[in-house]
Amino acid sequence: MRYPRISISTLIAQLIAYPIGNLWAAYMPTRTIKVFGQELILNPGPFTIKEHTLITIMANVSFGVA
Repeated sequence: MRYPRISISTLIAQLIAYPIGNLWAAYMPTRTIKVFGQELILNPGPFTIKEHTLITIMANVSFGVA
């Protein structure tokens, strides 16, 4: 256990997620790669408010436990 522990509030995660998502959508190439026989698209399209909402929910669940 680390003392004092590092804590990230859900507001910080929410504020950081939106610009990172937009930068990822703007600068990642639209190339596909194969991993274990499955095709993965590096840039599936624009970053939407739905994705940001899911990130916020996941941050609340994971960071709100402590």
